[in-house]
Amino acid sequence: MKNYLLSITFLFSCFTSYTQPQTLNGILLDAPKGFVKTGDYKWQQNDDIIMVMSLEGELPQEKHLGVLKSIQEQTKNTTFIKNESIHLSGKDYSCTYHLGDNGLILIAVLVVRDGFSYILLCGVNPTQYEGSEEELVDKALSRVQFLRTYMITKIVYG
Repeated sequence: MKNYLLSITFLFSCFTSYTQPQTLNGILLDAPKGFVKTGDYKWQQNDDIIMVMSLEGELPQEKHLGVLKSIQEQTKNTTFIKNESIHLSGKDYSCTYHLGDNGLILIAVLVVRDGFSYILLCGVNPTQYEGSEEELVDKALSRVQFLRTYMITKIVYG
């Protein structure tokens, strides 16, 4: 029994040391397994990144895309690709896709909860995958969309 409890304690400590959670406005945030905390509300796994920023106040849904576009316009090192609205658990979320000068495929999304607006930025490097250029982009898009959905879920239900 003692060994069992020690094993459970060890596994729990390993899990929490890898995910390195942080609390933001009462919400416990962490990145998927394998990511390492690199700063306040920033995690990285190889070249893949996740960042979370919060603003006090709930921005109305109709302004979300405008806020994301203004962020893109102020960012010198990215090129806008497209806007998208995703439907997740009964809510719509505005997203913008960008291509970084460093080759990262980036998604920015705005989430509102309990008097705060959160801007999520997820980026994935397509060159970590193998295959044709089209396959690289498809794999990177799939990964960055997973990261976006993971972080939306953390904020909404965390």
